[in-house]
Amino acid sequence: MCRVLALAAVLLVLAVNGLLPTAAQHASPPAGPQASPDAATFPLYEAVLAERRGEVAAATTGRLSVYTIEATFTLAPAVPLATGAEATPVMASPAAGGEGTAAVPAATLAGRLDLRYVNGTGAEVSEIYFRLYPNAEGYAEGEIVVSDVTVDGAPSTPERGVDDTVLRVPLSTPVPPGSAANVTMAFTTDVPTQTGDALDLFSFDPAGGTFGLAYWYPLLAGYDPESGWHRDPLSELGDPLFADSALYDVTLTTLPDLVVVASGVELAAETRDGQTRHRFVTGPARDFTVVADDDFASVSRNVGGTTVTSYYNPELAEAGAAVLEYGAQALAVYNDLFGAYPYAELDLVGVTMPNWGGFEFSELVFIENGSYQNLATEYPPGSLEFTVAHEVAHQWWYNLVGSNQQTHAFLDEGLTEYTAIVYVERQHGPAAAERWLDLSVEVGLSFRIAAVGDGVADRPSSAFTDDRDYTNMVYRKGAAGFRALRREIGDAAYLAGLRDYATQTRFAVAVPATLRGAFERASGRDLGPFWRGWFEEARTRASVTVETPLGTPAVGTPTP
Repeated sequence: MCRVLALAAVLLVLAVNGLLPTAAQHASPPAGPQASPDAATFPLYEAVLAERRGEVAAATTGRLSVYTIEATFTLAPAVPLATGAEATPVMASPAAGGEGTAAVPAATLAGRLDLRYVNGTGAEVSEIYFRLYPNAEGYAEGEIVVSDVTVDGAPSTPERGVDDTVLRVPLSTPVPPGSAANVTMAFTTDVPTQTGDALDLFSFDPAGGTFGLAYWYPLLAGYDPESGWHRDPLSELGDPLFADSALYDVTLTTLPDLVVVASGVELAAETRDGQTRHRFVTGPARDFTVVADDDFASVSRNVGGTTVTSYYNPELAEAGAAVLEYGAQALAVYNDLFGAYPYAELDLVGVTMPNWGGFEFSELVFIENGSYQNLATEYPPGSLEFTVAHEVAHQWWYNLVGSNQQTHAFLDEGLTEYTAIVYVERQHGPAAAERWLDLSVEVGLSFRIAAVGDGVADRPSSAFTDDRDYTNMVYRKGAAGFRALRREIGDAAYLAGLRDYATQTRFAVAVPATLRGAFERASGRDLGPFWRGWFEEARTRASVTVETPLGTPAVGTPTP
């Protein structure tokens, strides 16, 4: 995710005082049982590059839950497709039926979910939890209704809680670690008109005629290695989603005129009786997200075997091409630094979401349409490129390596923000990276410290006072901390630590000690005092000294 407010700020030098002795660190999440892939499961991995498919399947088959979803996407009568240049999509608004009349959904998604739940918690499980994100208050007329729940073929009576955003499903027989249960349910999801608030990731944009469909199905709650099932209310700040890696096999029936962009790859599309059935598979993924629009244009490029595609409204072709260029460059840089992106496709999609600059999903990225429209006059210059680089970095620090963004947001966003700055360094040179550090980090952070003092970066999203506090501590101080860590242990150890983290924790859920441990192994040092001073305490002070550029990486040297 890239916050709109995160693009206005200057890296200051922070001096860390009052450091404490080393504390015991958490171990990395244990690997679950492994099984060899067979002919029945291998099609689920078609979204993985052919040369990586066997390796990824062998490492995850039998370890990951499997979603099989069949759903039909139906537009409301008040939402005709824009089939011509002069046509304007029309949306039934909350006021369409008069004051006091319930809002009319823009569309519905109705179908069935068949989940093979694999217990990767390390303990016996007698109940599992689903998140029903469309029931959150911010989604207006959005809603998801679940019925006909079964567990291993027997009817089950689930319980709803946390403002109807959590569904508890008791299991008929406790499931030991590594074993599985089959859970099925019917669901109907109403898609709201774009609300304009922070939860506008699942909605219809009537101006552009675009459906952004994140979190549209019952999604297993994430399992945190430290605290268990994540059932907290949605925070008003930060990413709403926390999920474990799973395999998806999704068949979505739509009108044939819609361009459907989704996580993973499309295995087949068959049109019959005025409807098109699209089948997608993802390989290991943390979500399955869809965007649908009747007049999307697109351009593509191959990067290391991965097809990168930029989708956009036709009138935004120039910016759509620029997004492709930026996404392809970022993917190439990160492939070199952290290990190759293992998926066959990466989609970059223009959507309207005024509260976000961009947003990450598995194998798919949302970019705010306003950035396309303002490309010629963007301020600061390079903002769209930085946003794309940030979101592509999340394919490593979200999709490949997961974390609980509601509990340890800096582990996701702070690391990603600094990774995007490293992209600028590699792509445009150290001086450009320093300028972006000035723009994206130092001003906001220095103003915050001067006004109210320092804060703690590693705390739950709900503990921050407001969006500005969240942005300053999670994005800016988080990025400043990782930059300082790089200087503390050196380029080689910093890069080795991130490669270790990306390799050893892929498809799992990290906690802060997981990343700290990777850096300690790479550097051969106890980083406890440094880590606490930057991320766990408020003991830093602003310095007026501006650090010198990091220097130009030598040709062939793997410097981040």
